[in-house]
Amino acid sequence: MLLPGGGYFYTRHPFLGLGDTLVESYLFLLTLVTLGSGLFGDAEAMAVFPVFLGCFVIEKLLTIYHAHRFVAEFIPEDLKALATAEDVPVAPAPAMAVPEPGPRPEDILSLH
Repeated sequence: MLLPGGGYFYTRHPFLGLGDTLVESYLFLLTLVTLGSGLFGDAEAMAVFPVFLGCFVIEKLLTIYHAHRFVAEFIPEDLKALATAEDVPVAPAPAMAVPEPGPRPEDILSLH
């Protein structure tokens, strides 16, 4: 959540991660600049600040939702079950089969 595009990079979607990083960083900088200008007395910047803040929050929520779906698809089902502490049926280990002995070299060479 703190790393812009981190969920996309984690699930091996680098282009989505890069795009999200650029958009989120731009919106974050716009929000900070308008807040800073508003605090130094610019009334117009203070009026625009909630708009940029709202866009940033909406973008962040959409990113979290979208990346959460990618992560849910990325993690295998058996690992999800272990993470949620569900009882996972474990298949018994296959018994070690002893190979049947083949013909001995003496039997092959004898003329019985």
